Amino acid sequence: MILYFKVTNFKSIKETEISFISSNSLNTHLDHIYHLNKFNINKFGVLFGPNGSGKSNLIKALSTLKDIVLHKNIDEKYKYSFNKNDLNNKDLDSIFNIIFSLEDKIYEYKLTLNFFNLKLIKEELNEIKDDIYNIYSVNNEIKLDNYEAYKFFKEHLIIYSARYNVIKTNLFNKREINKLLTYLNLFQTKIIDINLVNSSKKEVKNYLPPYFYKTLDKMINSLNKDETLSINIGFNFFLIHNKKVKKITNKHAKLDYFIEYQEESDGISRLFSLCLMLFNIKKDNVILIDEIDKSLHQKLSILVTKYFINEVSKLNSQLIFSSHNTLLLDKEYFKEDEIYFLEKSKLENSKLYSLIDFELDNNEYLKNYQEGRYGAIPK
Repeated sequence: MILYFKVTNFKSIKETEISFISSNSLNTHLDHIYHLNKFNINKFGVLFGPNGSGKSNLIKALSTLKDIVLHKNIDEKYKYSFNKNDLNNKDLDSIFNIIFSLEDKIYEYKLTLNFFNLKLIKEELNEIKDDIYNIYSVNNEIKLDNYEAYKFFKEHLIIYSARYNVIKTNLFNKREINKLLTYLNLFQTKIIDINLVNSSKKEVKNYLPPYFYKTLDKMINSLNKDETLSINIGFNFFLIHNKKVKKITNKHAKLDYFIEYQEESDGISRLFSLCLMLFNIKKDNVILIDEIDKSLHQKLSILVTKYFINEVSKLNSQLIFSSHNTLLLDKEYFKEDEIYFLEKSKLENSKLYSLIDFELDNNEYLKNYQEGRYGAIPK
């Protein structure tokens, strides 16, 4: 789980920190709390705010950190990822600082770099017990993959985009396809059957940006015989298993034929992604979802979120997501210290704060938000 994350000089973020340590003053939703040593950690974090406030950038910060750690370098595509509200920031360092748990141990990992110069500056790993034990500090390189804590970034930090997602599943397995159909029916899609038709890697690449080609090949080559690579690109849905490429077609109730996935609505496409995420949750994972309610009706997105809350709570995982669905601003769903707001400062920098920072005389979160008492609303 993530206990704390801080990032400086990244996209719209000058400096932002977020803590998932549970407040001792709250006694609701006790099943939302994971107890580890002397820490009580929130299993959920929900980001609210207007378009362009920086919700996606906070999630991208963690995604970027993971990518750099796994590939041990700064890809050219990140060159302009510094905070461009002041162009002098290109000369300043960017710093990622994350405290996370792995197998009942707590680590602090800190990475300092310069995006514009594509330069790694310093990496540091500490273990936190009663005091802080430095495991290593190193300049100009990434060494984390030599240590157990590397597993957190590689296996436990799972990040889903609002646009397209590539994840490992077992969807070639008929039982897993039936499981997907069960979720799709729960979420009112009226899809009653799924058929797999032949496709090719070339067709898959037609939907992907060129910089992702090599990554795709590596992911395909890393699959074991039971794993399937599921690729949801919005316009199409591909499955790759044992080097065979298939694409999904769907059959709806009251239709006696299958239709191409690209004929489905944006909402159906999003539900496919969410259903795959839902039954792909594993114990001790940290799941980040950008715009969990993208293209969904508000009430349907609440239904989906409830299922996520249930699965995450049972498996002692952690879910952090952004949302525009203000109906989730309700004490029925989340504690005050699980709800965060982002808005832009006068200098266009993203500013993050928590609902628990406000001392109001009622628990009507949605009403207070609509009245502008928390800020973070479109102007």
